Parts: sequence; C-alpha cells; structure tokens
Amino acid sequence: KLYNFFFVFKKSGAPISPVSEKKWTHNIPDFIFKGDNSE
Repeated sequence: KLYNFFFVFKKSGAPISPVSEKKWTHNIPDFIFKGDNSE
C-alpha cells in the first residue's frame, strides 16, 4: 500500500525530500486507513 501513497503524493506535484518523507512516514498509517479503503 506504501507505493499507492507515494504515487498519489508524487501525482499531487509535491516535491519529496528526505525530511518531508520522514514527516509523511508518521502520517502514512493514518492516511491509508482514512483515505485508502479500496482494498
């Protein structure tokens, strides 16, 4: 499911940096459970 998150993240046009990547890593579980119920 992680690749789905990064696909959407890159698709949004937001730049990915090591710092923001770490920050997003903390939000990924919450994002997936709330925003990815397709599976």
